[in-house]
Amino acid sequence: IPNTVLGAAIQAIPGFSAGDTKGCANHCYISGRHPGSGEAFLYYEYPAGGTGAVEGSDGDHFLRTYTEGDFNSIQPVESLEGTLPVLFERSDLRPGSCGHGRWRGGLGLERRIRVEAEGAALTVLTDRVMIPPYGVETGGASKGNRFIVIRDGKKVELSDVPGKATAFELLRGDVVVLRSAGGGGLGDPLARDPDAVLEDVRLGYIAGDEAASEYGVVLSDGQID
Repeated sequence: IPNTVLGAAIQAIPGFSAGDTKGCANHCYISGRHPGSGEAFLYYEYPAGGTGAVEGSDGDHFLRTYTEGDFNSIQPVESLEGTLPVLFERSDLRPGSCGHGRWRGGLGLERRIRVEAEGAALTVLTDRVMIPPYGVETGGASKGNRFIVIRDGKKVELSDVPGKATAFELLRGDVVVLRSAGGGGLGDPLARDPDAVLEDVRLGYIAGDEAASEYGVVLSDGQID
């Protein structure tokens, strides 16, 4: 609802513009019982995501949006692994998830969690999967939220309804992949400062081929050609 109101306000108020944010709270639950003790456990995460770009400023990376309190929060891997039968294989920025633009959106988050218990289950409630956060003033949309399971090296979809799954059965060794959406971009990507594009590539926010295809900036040996 807030993002719909924002989108309407952008069209109604001259000079006011901002890319869309990552969407809802991305509720993700992994539940089950501890091996050995049999005690119930619950891992509950709602991954933060990218915020939209505004005039003169890129979006922020994996931040809580204004409806959630505007705070940067990510559960520490050490405490989770110390109390739950899970192993985090990755906890990082999600490269290329930003909406491209003269001012680009922020990046989402990617976490890969290996389940080390039998009989666990995964429940997901999210949106911005089929329709990603929008860009404005010819800025690009970001990548949407994406939640999958990797089993024996193969991707497994959670349900027939994207972003919705209830008590999906997990096997020991399954890897739950959480990818939160980025924020929408603002303005023509071809108008972005080439030095800013180079810095985005250097920091791993976008790939070199994206610099060329989205921003028209060709790189050679790590420098602008």
